[in-house]
Amino acid sequence: MYTATSQAFARRLVAVACAAVAALACGDPQTPATGDGADGSTPNRVASPAPERNPPRIVSLGSEMSRLLIELDLERALVGLDRASFRQLGLAGCADVGDAQQPDLEAIAGLTPDLVFTLDASTRDLIAPKLAQRGVRIPRFDPKTANEIIETVHEIGIATGRQAESRALVRGWTGEIARIATRRDGAYRSRVIWVLTWEPVVIVGNRGLLHEMLELAGGEMALHRLEGERVETTLAEIAASDPDLVLDSAPQRAPQRAGLGARLEVLPAGIDRLPTLELPERIRILHAAIYPSRPDESHPPTHSVEEMPGQ
Repeated sequence: MYTATSQAFARRLVAVACAAVAALACGDPQTPATGDGADGSTPNRVASPAPERNPPRIVSLGSEMSRLLIELDLERALVGLDRASFRQLGLAGCADVGDAQQPDLEAIAGLTPDLVFTLDASTRDLIAPKLAQRGVRIPRFDPKTANEIIETVHEIGIATGRQAESRALVRGWTGEIARIATRRDGAYRSRVIWVLTWEPVVIVGNRGLLHEMLELAGGEMALHRLEGERVETTLAEIAASDPDLVLDSAPQRAPQRAGLGARLEVLPAGIDRLPTLELPERIRILHAAIYPSRPDESHPPTHSVEEMPGQ
């Protein structure tokens, strides 16, 4: 059942991306004209495209957004970055505008940007009304699914005149995700529990982007009945589900030590942080964690008993 589910989802993801690419190739006639929301942000889709090779002046708030803009060949358009991006990227000609969640509005306004990009809804709601008075647009992005992440990349391409680059990037992303998602076709899929916190025990449920990423990475949920995106459970229920693997992205380790008949894999910090744009990278990490040595095995792995880590 889950193999068919991931196959269908991978095909749907590629189909949505292709439809969006086709719309862009035709000028994206469904994109509405510029219009500000009550908070000063651009509602739903962003405004009509800027000239193809004459991008607007941009301030980026968030490392993932900053890296995406560079991938879209917008390095020279960036005039301001949040502090983390400023330190990580070291771009000449960019100003440090402070913390991504509480940026310096005067510093941003002084750069006279055309666009400010952020994925953080609370930040957008905080700064949009004030910057809108100075003619600065802050497009509204709120991707909650893999398909919405793909659509967001296209919308950024439209807003910045980088439609060709966004089309190429999305083709690469969807191709790679489809290859990973269908790699387990006809093969055994590991039964996985993804733990988000240990106190209380909260795991990824059967809805939302984290669940989509887990299935696209080739995993099967070991606890099917838990409804929701993040679901509270118990160690006993995890053990009773007999998983092949427990993925651990909890910020703190469990104080108790409980033997489970499953391999334990600690994931990189921040992999469960949302919203995100770095979909292919996270799916790659998850796939490598689920199938570290034999990604094409066609039979269930032999359980190895490991204990939950202590603090």
